[in-house]
Amino acid sequence: MKNPDKRIISELNFLMRNYDFSGSILLAQKDDIIFEESFGMSNYELDTPNSSKTKYRIGSITKLFTATAIMQLVENQQLDLNSTIDRYISDYPSGNQIKVSHLLSHTSGVANLTELPDFLEWVIKYSPILKTIDRFKHVPFDFSPGQGYKYSNSGYILLSYILERITGQVYEQYLQENIFNPINMQNSGFDKQERIIKHRASGYSIKGTELINAPSIHMSNPYGAASLYSTTEDLYLFSQAFNRNQLLSQDSIKKMQQPALGEHGLGWMIKKDKGQRVLHHGGAIHGFSANFLRYMDAEITVVVLSNVFYPKNKIEEITTSLVEVAFSRG
Repeated sequence: MKNPDKRIISELNFLMRNYDFSGSILLAQKDDIIFEESFGMSNYELDTPNSSKTKYRIGSITKLFTATAIMQLVENQQLDLNSTIDRYISDYPSGNQIKVSHLLSHTSGVANLTELPDFLEWVIKYSPILKTIDRFKHVPFDFSPGQGYKYSNSGYILLSYILERITGQVYEQYLQENIFNPINMQNSGFDKQERIIKHRASGYSIKGTELINAPSIHMSNPYGAASLYSTTEDLYLFSQAFNRNQLLSQDSIKKMQQPALGEHGLGWMIKKDKGQRVLHHGGAIHGFSANFLRYMDAEITVVVLSNVFYPKNKIEEITTSLVEVAFSRG
């Protein structure tokens, strides 16, 4: 941390304890990490504290990595944003109408896997990606491709499969070789239960006022929609690399920032705040909550990772508090 501001450190420590927050946060502007701290326990049964090394499930922030990988294939002329998915899944209903760009921007109309009635029972046991696709493949579309906007995890599972078909690599191998390794993200990866992953946090939920162990989930099933883990520092590396064109060209980055029919661009969610464009994405999965923002003009990055599944409004409140402190620096 460069030139830490004691007032800010004191204020943020007070805020996080007031929120009774369990997790890690990072606040940075340009190359200066303004604040980085951890609270609570990575394992409450073993009294193991959270730290900057703690690896958290990042839920749907995974989609940013999937989208980046897809755009790399576009740059390498291995894929076209206007390609339709029948080229890769020949029997997909209306596959000749669903474009890759529709999947990236949640405008495909493909039914959202996580909204299916038996999702919580299904997600406990491993499902190969093609069997997962079969679960939502014949569910009626929410709207015709390109004619509406609705958030869909299913679209990013399809993108994962398309990436594997094109590259001949499994999803996690591609990310490791083309995103994580090049920018030194050494503490990120595909979360697999059978692996021994040092510093991996346990996940929790809140029942009434009681902290309880999170329900089971097989982390391979969400694939490119929500299967990654990371740390606050690794996500900061990603933020910096993304904005320095280390992973993609400026042209690709501009395309990703163009809003489609909803509040999504290609991967990133987009909003206006404090008079500037903000690229952001949240993440929520069994036992974990997350938020990740980049204020483009001010070059402020905010990372919030928690090993408790909090209500969305709590994570938003925490994020807003961090942003206010960052902008109060002048």
